[in-house]
Amino acid sequence: MFAFEQAAAFEAKSGHGSEDNLFKDADEPIGVHESEPIILPDALPIALVDESLIIGCDSLFDMLLGTTSGLVSKFLQIRACHSISLGNWTNTGGQKQRLVSYTVPVKKNALGPSEAACIEQYTVNSKQAGSWLVTLLVHTPKVPFGDTFHQQLQWACQQEGSGRCRLRVTGQVNFTKACFVKGIIQKASEEGMKEAYQLYTRILKEELAEQ
Repeated sequence: MFAFEQAAAFEAKSGHGSEDNLFKDADEPIGVHESEPIILPDALPIALVDESLIIGCDSLFDMLLGTTSGLVSKFLQIRACHSISLGNWTNTGGQKQRLVSYTVPVKKNALGPSEAACIEQYTVNSKQAGSWLVTLLVHTPKVPFGDTFHQQLQWACQQEGSGRCRLRVTGQVNFTKACFVKGIIQKASEEGMKEAYQLYTRILKEELAEQ
């Protein structure tokens, strides 16, 4: 889970449940392999989350990326999202993927829309004992110039000791076509991601404090 307002706030993330429940809809569950933790790739340019959390790495994976997530539901509710669809995990081309869609209100902005329909695609790149890496792509095809860009986010987690891990979320805006309002989209997307992940982090810490 995780995962963000979309351009001009164009953006979002998720949840709870055991790993078995998390991948019960996929062809095969993702096993936790007893091997050295993965070496995390370089962070993306936009820093969104860098937190040491009192929870194990594997438990956090379940909490953020579960298909039945109280955390993600709370996050979307606070953001006044509607038309929400939380898809199940599937095995696509040998990778575990999940689609989440919703419509989120956006702040008044130069491009005009009052809300944005968001489609999030989560891909589990790696999951080993004590570490995991997930890529999230966020598309907003119905906003002005929505076919020219998407947001890419990297969720990375590593164990820091018994019962503690570090979560790092970074992002960037990828432009797939030429666009004369690139600067406006870049600025609005970056602001939206930062605002959404500040809220996401607060909710996550509240959930952990209640456990």
